[in-house]
Amino acid sequence: MHLSYDRGLYGSLLVSRSAGPKTEHLAITGPHGALILGRGVVRLLDPAGQVVESLLREPAWPCPPAALIDRFCHVFDGTATNPSGPATHLPHAAFLAAAYGSAATSRPAHPKEYLA
Repeated sequence: MHLSYDRGLYGSLLVSRSAGPKTEHLAITGPHGALILGRGVVRLLDPAGQVVESLLREPAWPCPPAALIDRFCHVFDGTATNPSGPATHLPHAAFLAAAYGSAATSRPAHPKEYLA
């Protein structure tokens, strides 16, 4: 998914259950290099891709899907409160609908077009 923002910023998002290797990371790139955030590691790279600085955290933070499922189970059994109701997630659903709509039409789509 390619993203563009009113302020002239652009981004790319890849979410796949089949593209390997299995990783979770965020890469912020610019003309002076990149900041890569991964599970338990943060790396600062220069424009040539060489590591300028690296921070390692042991143990790495917990797996987000496992934490979400655990939280859902606690809300479901009444041992935790639900911090956000269904209406809170409508923008997330609109984002996904826009992504699928854009893929189907091969044209850009804005999530606001999918909010009812």
